[in-house]
Amino acid sequence: MRAKKIWNSIYISLVLLLLVTFLYRHYKLNQDISYNKKIEEDIKRETVILNDKIKSLNYDLENSNSLEFVEKQARKQGMIKPREIQILDLDKDKEE
Repeated sequence: MRAKKIWNSIYISLVLLLLVTFLYRHYKLNQDISYNKKIEEDIKRETVILNDKIKSLNYDLENSNSLEFVEKQARKQGMIKPREIQILDLDKDKEE
């Protein structure tokens, strides 16, 4: 009779140990899945941003021989046309 109680205790202990192990692994797996989904969303967002940048660069590349594009790039670098007067609006920063 006493041996049967010992075997029942061992059996219950093993089942509980297996259950706790399973639940812990399940919890860790869910954490990993959540982390991977977050990374996937970040990568998708970054992909959209990079694709937009690629489209913009391809557009600039296609139009790089046009005079408008050359003038736009020159103005970004602070260049002006001959006999052109550059006016700086100092109050512009105060309004914003």
